[in-house]
Amino acid sequence: MNKNFITNLYFDYLPYFYNETLSLDELELDKDYRLLAQEIYESKQQLLHRMQNYHSKKIGQSHLSHELTKLNFLHQEYSAWGGLQTFYKNNKDTFFKKSNSVDLHGLYSKEVGPILEVIFYLSKDKLHIITGKGNGTVYKTTKNFLEKRKIKYSLSNNTFILK
Repeated sequence: MNKNFITNLYFDYLPYFYNETLSLDELELDKDYRLLAQEIYESKQQLLHRMQNYHSKKIGQSHLSHELTKLNFLHQEYSAWGGLQTFYKNNKDTFFKKSNSVDLHGLYSKEVGPILEVIFYLSKDKLHIITGKGNGTVYKTTKNFLEKRKIKYSLSNNTFILK
């Protein structure tokens, strides 16, 4: 998934949800975009299998390439939207209520950096970034993000406390 696509999507929406200038109806919380992205991924896999079959039989497949392009875009969009929904659900009573606490549980590693980019754009306060138990990918991605930007922090129970 294209990191710039995710970052742009999050910058297009998160500030407006944070500032309450965009209705939460836009998040379509009644739809499970993670599940929809998974279904599209499975469709992509089936289509790729068909394309390989056509190729081995020397049958033209340009019409399938167009369909694959559409599925790739939808998969990318639904995956990013699923991350946005997950972030909102985990932070609706904290970060979106102007608390200095941010919970990154449930995000995929590819979503953590773009979410943090937007968070640092919105809030310069001393944040507490919760990554969950252990040293998993969310923890590592958050740590790399902070160190790359030379942001000082301390750790307490897998919570990065910014100084």
